[in-house]
Amino acid sequence: MVPYTIDLLNDDGSIDETLVVAFEHDDAAIDYVGGIDHRHAIEVRQGDRHVALFPPLAGPPPFQPSRRR
Repeated sequence: MVPYTIDLLNDDGSIDETLVVAFEHDDAAIDYVGGIDHRHAIEVRQGDRHVALFPPLAGPPPFQPSRRR
C-alpha cells in the first residue's frame, strides 16, 4: 500500500482540505476520489508524482428521482 495525497480545492484553486489515504495502485485512488462529493476540483498525487486532476462540477449534481415500486 502506498500513500496518496488527495487535495480538495476551493474555487480559487487553493487547498480546502487534504486527505492522505493508502492504496495499492493509481486506479484504486482514482476510483476512491470518484466517490467524493466535492463541488470544486480534486487533485491526486502520490509523492511528487501527479496522478489526476478532477475538474470542478459544472453545475448542480444531476437530479436523480427516487424509484417507486
